[in-house]
Amino acid sequence: MNKTSKNNILIIGVSDISIYILESLLNCNKNYNITLVLDQNVIEEKLIEIKKFSNLINIIPEILPESNIFKSKERANNLLTICASNDYKLNILYSAMFKSTTKNDNVFCYINKNKYENLFNTKKIIIFNSWDIPSNLSSFWK
Repeated sequence: MNKTSKNNILIIGVSDISIYILESLLNCNKNYNITLVLDQNVIEEKLIEIKKFSNLINIIPEILPESNIFKSKERANNLLTICASNDYKLNILYSAMFKSTTKNDNVFCYINKNKYENLFNTKKIIIFNSWDIPSNLSSFWK
């Protein structure tokens, strides 16, 4: 996998929405280098869903709150970073950290509560939820 490519996509966390996005990206006509950072504590049912992609993507199992993904400079040139675990607070933290440590304009944060919307308006982090995926995110697989 070419880690310095501008086609790198990073997805952090496993949830129904991250699996949907992953499948959408893999089924599109575009060639992306996709890395999925998943929590080692992912329930077995979700792990089975992820294993079917193991030959198509780079899977990094870590304990998410202790993850080392921010220490790597290679993530600074991601085409797209999506924080989409089921832990909304962790998504907020990770997306804010990515935005502050990189110049990446495509940082998306999956939340399930609109009360965080004002927090992100000034940070240029795009929030979304299951029922409202922004067109600039879905454009990556359309």
